[in-house]
Amino acid sequence: MIDAIKAFLNGYRAVGIKETRGMEGHGFYATLMKDGKVLGEIADYADGGPLNLHLTNPDDEKALIAYSKEKYPDIRYEPEGSFIAALIDYELSIKSLKTKAAKCLMVADETDLDEHGVAKAYSSWKLAPTAENRALVLAKHPNTKFLNDELDQWESLKAPRKK
Repeated sequence: MIDAIKAFLNGYRAVGIKETRGMEGHGFYATLMKDGKVLGEIADYADGGPLNLHLTNPDDEKALIAYSKEKYPDIRYEPEGSFIAALIDYELSIKSLKTKAAKCLMVADETDLDEHGVAKAYSSWKLAPTAENRALVLAKHPNTKFLNDELDQWESLKAPRKK
């Protein structure tokens, strides 16, 4: 699951996500990064308008748009909005999953994948994620690949400080 998300995101990450509510639903403010480098700010004001990109370097914006067009070739208007929406969804989902994974053992349902090859669902056991409990699960289900282990591969990035 995490490897599929990383492959889709191609080094892009959103940090410091602040969810908002606007006239047209839910929106956000965030810092966009690529390979650990801050590119600028992104925002969806949830006002029915387009995504707002405030990237420092115009070449970074061109690269983002080109990559978005590659991932969403059928979207004619603002494919970067679709890419950024998926990026935000994945970031928020992983944050939530990591919180749950701290309390129980989890496994991704690899039989139901989204358009990017990422599992849409997961199962969990009401067992603390300890070595003993892992051994219990593996004794009954030896091919289990714990989502907890995959989530450990996801680096939590901190939002850069404003200067």
